[in-house]
Amino acid sequence: MRKNLLTAPVFLLVALTFNVSANDIIFRCKFENDKQVSLYKKDNEIIYSFGRAGSKSDLELKRKKDQLSLNFENSSGRYITNSIEIKNGIYDYQLTTSVDRIADEQIPSTSLTVKKNNKTLTTLPCIKNSEEGSLISIND
Repeated sequence: MRKNLLTAPVFLLVALTFNVSANDIIFRCKFENDKQVSLYKKDNEIIYSFGRAGSKSDLELKRKKDQLSLNFENSSGRYITNSIEIKNGIYDYQLTTSVDRIADEQIPSTSLTVKKNNKTLTTLPCIKNSEEGSLISIND
C-alpha cells in the first residue's frame, strides 16, 4: 500500500509536466522521411525544431516573435494561406498552411519549404492527420 502512495505523486508530476509542454506547442507535424517539424513557445522565444521524433533535433532555432516573418489569411484564388518563416543566415524555413475555401470540406494542408539564397531546395508536405496545433495560434 505504501508503494502506491509514493507512485501517485510521481505520476502526477509527470502528467503535469506533459501538460505544460503540450500547451507550449504552436504547431507540429510529421513527414514521410520519419522526421518532424515543431514550432513552440518557451518563455519569450519561439523555437523551431526539425528532426526525428524522440531524438535530439537535427536543427533547432530560437527566435523572438518579432524576428519571424508572419503572413496570415493571405488569399490567392480559391486558397487561403497562413505562413511563418524563420531565417537562419542564407537559409529560410517556411511553414505554410493552405485551405481550399471553395471545397465542401475545408481540410488544411501544411508543408515545410527550405530555401537557400531565396531558391527552393525542398518542400516537404506534412502527413495528413499528423498535424497538431495551427500556425495562427502563434498569436495566442
